[in-house]
Amino acid sequence: MEGAHHLRLLAGYGTVSLIVLVWTAWRRTAPTTRRVDIVRPGWELGLIGLSVVALIGLGQLYQAGVRLPATGPLGPLLESLNQALIFAPLWLLLLRPGHGLASAWVPDGRRRAVLSGASGLGLACVAVVAFLIAAGALQQVGEVLAALVTWQHVDEAVQVALEDLAIAMLLVRLGALTGKGWAIGITASLFAAGHVPALLSDGAEASDVLWLLPDVGLGLLVLIAITRARNILWFWPVHVAMDLMQFDSVFGRAA
Repeated sequence: MEGAHHLRLLAGYGTVSLIVLVWTAWRRTAPTTRRVDIVRPGWELGLIGLSVVALIGLGQLYQAGVRLPATGPLGPLLESLNQALIFAPLWLLLLRPGHGLASAWVPDGRRRAVLSGASGLGLACVAVVAFLIAAGALQQVGEVLAALVTWQHVDEAVQVALEDLAIAMLLVRLGALTGKGWAIGITASLFAAGHVPALLSDGAEASDVLWLLPDVGLGLLVLIAITRARNILWFWPVHVAMDLMQFDSVFGRAA
């Protein structure tokens, strides 16, 4: 079952990552986001570390019930605000002079942002199709795509957007300190390792943790594509779609 799960993810994420890599190689440049020089990357990484500690504390408060009541028709919007508050220590770092959205690889200008977002939506559809082909369930593509685009998933989309900003912030600052290759490897390893406590708390055995190794490899491929494009916005819709395919009932009950 685990092998089939990772095969589906590889099909989805891998297909779109290869498309982006081919595109950037053909274009020979990654012009969507201007380069931002991080003058003191070690200091910036320290600030990110402190922000993550604060984020974890806010997450604990959320788990304890200190949050906006996300109920009723406006529930997804209120839950989106909850997520924005939890991630505030990180995204507030982008409000400082010289550390705007470009330092998290969000494209400059409305036109580039819209084109990147539209490209991301197209790639998300490709990822879903590849995922369903790997699952032997391509006949469900219409049903699945319709289920993905609903008001109820707004909060998940916001949460993923904030996670992606954090990924890009880390990649940019680590890259300034260690170089792109090390930044990609460290980031992929950190995000895979972040799943270990949850797995162990759910009763997983040591052998189950070995399934994180394919996650590291898949993470490397995705992060290479993001780094080559110097653009996190195309990845956001893909990440949302794949998360909903994995963790929501969008596909799980029908598989």
